[in-house]
Amino acid sequence: MPAFKFEALDAAGKASTGLLEAENAKAARSQLRAQALVPLAVTPVQAGGAGQSATNRFTRRVFDQTALAVWTRQMAGLVGAGLPLERALSALADESENPRQRELIAHLKAEVNAGSPFARALASAPREFDEVYRAVVAAGEQSGALGRVLEKLADDLEERQALRSKLLGAMLYPAIVSLIAIVPESEWRMPTLMVSAAAADPEKPVTSDRPRTADERSDLLEIAISSSD
Repeated sequence: MPAFKFEALDAAGKASTGLLEAENAKAARSQLRAQALVPLAVTPVQAGGAGQSATNRFTRRVFDQTALAVWTRQMAGLVGAGLPLERALSALADESENPRQRELIAHLKAEVNAGSPFARALASAPREFDEVYRAVVAAGEQSGALGRVLEKLADDLEERQALRSKLLGAMLYPAIVSLIAIVPESEWRMPTLMVSAAAADPEKPVTSDRPRTADERSDLLEIAISSSD
């Protein structure tokens, strides 16, 4: 069943947007009116082969590495539980709180409903799903074990993300050590020495060898004049 993106107003005049499935735009508007919404715009979510492609629509990445791993894990769970691919995509689209993710998933569902294999549907959004990802999914579809293959794919994505984090930490550590090393020794020794001196003799004023400012010299001169009087 085709997917439609809508914009509507509720009884309080508040605007809302979302996705729904209907036979056509007229049926989609009827669904909105049945929910006490006033439809402002109802547009079909096009499949990649008809009209605007996902590559052109999704100019910025929708999934980061972590979100892609989570989404793949969710797909694996639903498909592995025996849910048809179309229903699994619908469930994830409804569950997503990110409008761009909902639109992307609805696009994938429209592709699948149009008869495309899941791997080919993913190929319509190459910015989100690289060649390796699509090849693994295609192998899962052909073998009839898409759920297990998606589970393994999610494991691999999570392992790569963990490795990337470790490598980033390994690269940052030398930089932090180098930054600490170039700080002049006096910058961190002076406060330590002053604290130590104060602890050894609390009644003795703690001074430093830094040059006095003009205001401090003026204050000392006034104190000296007052003392001489």
